[in-house]
Amino acid sequence: MTVIGQLSSVIVRSYHGSVEDFVKAAKLDDIPPGRMIGVRIGDEEVALYNVGGRIYATRDVCTHQYFPLSKGELRGCVVTCALHQWRYDVTTGANLERPEIHVRRYEVRVDGPSVLVRLVPLPPPEPPKFVSRDDA
Repeated sequence: MTVIGQLSSVIVRSYHGSVEDFVKAAKLDDIPPGRMIGVRIGDEEVALYNVGGRIYATRDVCTHQYFPLSKGELRGCVVTCALHQWRYDVTTGANLERPEIHVRRYEVRVDGPSVLVRLVPLPPPEPPKFVSRDDA
């Protein structure tokens, strides 16, 4: 490993621990079905959502004007930003009106009563496929 590689791994660990680590973010009881909460994990603001008993995590910021998504409204798997009503699917991170835009998502594990989050962004959703008039 090069000196730069060693240095960058030290910097990552100082902020978040090992990138392989899951960090306790909340108690499962704090997020009943159909609800969401905002939590701070290290330097990152994270929103946790309970959709039908399954927990999802995104960065707690609308990509439009950086307002916390956890201050919005959750209906099913869609969170609506309270500031300008931008809507995101919390299961994919995709913006519903502009699917080329997405919010960062994180991997979640539930371990007994604890909700654990891994602060390594999941891959973004597939970009939308454009339909030509010839395909219609």
